[in-house]
Amino acid sequence: MIKRGAKSGLALIATLWILVILLVIAAGFSFSVRTEVKLAENYGLRTRARLLALAGLHRWLWEVKNDETPFTAFEETWEQLDSALEDLPLETGSFRVEAEDENAKLDLNTATEEMLTQLLGDPELVDAILDWRDEDDQPRPFGAESDYYQSLDYPYNAKNGPFSTVEELLLVCGVTPELFYGEEALAGETALWVGETQTATETEEEIPPLRELFTVYSRDTNLDANGVTRLNLRTATKEQLQARLGEFLTEEEIEAILTYRDGEEATEEEQAGEREQPGGTEAEGAARPGATGPSGGVGMGGTRPGGTLGGGGTWPQTRSRQRPEGLSGAGGIAPSTGERPTGEAETPSGERPGGERPQAGRETAEEKFKTTGDLLKVPGLSREKVQEIIDFLTVTDLPVIRGRVNLNTASQAVLLALPGMTEEAVQDIITYRESADGPFESVGELLQLNSVTEEMFARLSDLVTTRSYAFRVRAYGVIDLRPRQLREQVREEETYSLPGQQLERGLECVIAVDQTPIEPLETGEAPVLEEELPERQMQILYWRER
Repeated sequence: MIKRGAKSGLALIATLWILVILLVIAAGFSFSVRTEVKLAENYGLRTRARLLALAGLHRWLWEVKNDETPFTAFEETWEQLDSALEDLPLETGSFRVEAEDENAKLDLNTATEEMLTQLLGDPELVDAILDWRDEDDQPRPFGAESDYYQSLDYPYNAKNGPFSTVEELLLVCGVTPELFYGEEALAGETALWVGETQTATETEEEIPPLRELFTVYSRDTNLDANGVTRLNLRTATKEQLQARLGEFLTEEEIEAILTYRDGEEATEEEQAGEREQPGGTEAEGAARPGATGPSGGVGMGGTRPGGTLGGGGTWPQTRSRQRPEGLSGAGGIAPSTGERPTGEAETPSGERPGGERPQAGRETAEEKFKTTGDLLKVPGLSREKVQEIIDFLTVTDLPVIRGRVNLNTASQAVLLALPGMTEEAVQDIITYRESADGPFESVGELLQLNSVTEEMFARLSDLVTTRSYAFRVRAYGVIDLRPRQLREQVREEETYSLPGQQLERGLECVIAVDQTPIEPLETGEAPVLEEELPERQMQILYWRER
């Protein structure tokens, strides 16, 4: 028989065990609740940071949409925005926006072999890029096609088509993450945000990453500085030229342009006969797409030792031909949200859509004016006159022209990659755009530089621009995690929180700016312009968040 005292002891022990079990359950429940609360709090903070980044992006879009500057250059409103510097105190945090001009880079889909060679100085890398984007499976001497990519540990096929994103370069034979991102940008998540951890000194001494040299989104509209559709130099009539250029050129100079283009001055009866011929009306001529000339492959001027870069750096001589780790399948890392640039197909010189051969006069005009810079070949037309009128003229009817490089924002390495360019001319361009006379408001201002010869200008005129309509935007939302009193105390002393005391979310996108053109009058004369340019529309070509 158990004594009464023993029974009391057993009851006490059982009670204690029950209390211990209840405490364990309560502690587990409390821990679970705290975890859920913390997760909810973190989710709320990250959501607030993301919304701040979106607010910064929309603020940037508003600036660009209302910007009436007829050129794109550094130190403009599009380049950087900061809620603190703009005196926009936000109770929930802050934002900052950084943008890059996509026309400051070389377009992977339009760059010729000579331009790629001039920029990279590496025949293996150039051939691999060309093999990736061409339509056949015949490898170049130093290139690679599907047979090579199929032999890798994670096989895939060559694209055999235009690049959809710049990141697609990581799938090309010989392109390593170090070449693409730069060694300093490979640590952690900063691989998504090139240059975030680099100082100015490091960037100048190191080779620019491929991601900073190439793009697939460059675009320029076929409009003049006032937003008016340019006049096609190959098809314009005498009346149209007089109406559009009469303010700058004399009647004799306009006659000289027509004589040079057509071989001899056409009579009114001949012009009327050409307009009445089937397939040769002025309306059709104005709407017919034409070849853009130099984009098809312009010869190079000057040479550069192999393995060197225009900016002064040297490419590594050994590169792994293996596919980068972490990539699998033919889809690679190309983001599903990235949009492949459509581009407008251009007809070869001397041909019309549908295979119909053009008239002899039309063909002669295309031969005489391969680029707008060929105006310098017109007898009696001075450099000063060409500089004044070249922004009003074009040799193609394409509404959007891809592959042009912005004189005001391109780096030295990219400028040197242009055909016929010399180091002296590049230095003069950089000096001019940074001087009191700069930036370039028109391509014609190149003629003010003594180092730019007439032959060089003719080759460059349709490969460069002074305006841009595509930007890579990085927007950051920042939440300060310090107590409110401490934040208010240091607000006037520093812009952002110290590392470890802030939560940051970011997004990266490519924005294309579409501007509605102002059509000239039937005579070719520019219409009376309103005080404000037509409303601009924004289009997202690429989107990525972290």
